[in-house]
Amino acid sequence: MRFLTKYTIIIITLIFLTSCTRSSNQTSYLKIGLMPTMDSVVVATAYELGFFDEFGVNVELVPFSSARERDAAFLAGLLDGATVDLIAVGLFNEADIFTRATSVTTAHFTLIANPNYKTLKELENKTVMISHNTAIDFVLDQMLSYYNLDSDYIVREEVGNIPTRFEMVRTLQADAALISEPFATMAKSEGLTQITDTLTIDFNPFVLAFSLEAIENRVDDIRNFYKAYQLAVEYLNNQADVIIKQKIIDIIGFPDTAADYIELPIFLEPALPSENITQVALDWLINRNLVASDTTIEMFFYDIFQ
Repeated sequence: MRFLTKYTIIIITLIFLTSCTRSSNQTSYLKIGLMPTMDSVVVATAYELGFFDEFGVNVELVPFSSARERDAAFLAGLLDGATVDLIAVGLFNEADIFTRATSVTTAHFTLIANPNYKTLKELENKTVMISHNTAIDFVLDQMLSYYNLDSDYIVREEVGNIPTRFEMVRTLQADAALISEPFATMAKSEGLTQITDTLTIDFNPFVLAFSLEAIENRVDDIRNFYKAYQLAVEYLNNQADVIIKQKIIDIIGFPDTAADYIELPIFLEPALPSENITQVALDWLINRNLVASDTTIEMFFYDIFQ
């Protein structure tokens, strides 16, 4: 297991000790990990509006503020599924926590910088706050490549917590950071520079994934989960003006002020990630020596409706 560090083990222990459940029957709920990112909004909406109950699936949502914490919980077997990315799926499989992406999600990440910088080229040898060996690191490489810049053009610094990254750039403690919505819109309102984003480079490696164990043992529950998920997508795309924003904010872990900044995108309906983007992710993982060289893209996704 190449990325299970002492730090990760400590997080696993903390999550285990502090986690709470709604019932002593631990197996009655599909436990879904959520990040404070836009791809969690569909799941939170389905939960808040009772769509999961409508389709007879019990869901427990577990919010996290960093990918490290979420990944540690997944590795410890505390989650059945999570809003993750293709990089995380590859790392989970390498750690023998067999995982499959079951659908793409709608996420949006933006590279922000303090007002001294206006373009990516101006960030040469400047520090960018990211989370190493995660999709954030991966996306940053794709952004650099899109603008014909080398991977080592900037200096990467580990700051796993997304709100902390935003705050560090806002208070001029950092040059730049890769962050998600609604923090990117909040950054713009603070006068920070939006250098580029995943929409500009047309790159979306973000997915909803489940452990293979959950897929094998609870496939009907996951299919019902997706029926509720589809209903939430339709609701958001057609009735976004009446969404109960504050409750969604509380569920996901957005800051309290986020209701003033959330701009809902058109959410994608459930579909498997493309083979092309999966191959790009796999190549990146192999080049970073994070997965075995004989890993195949078939290990990354599963058609839950097959």
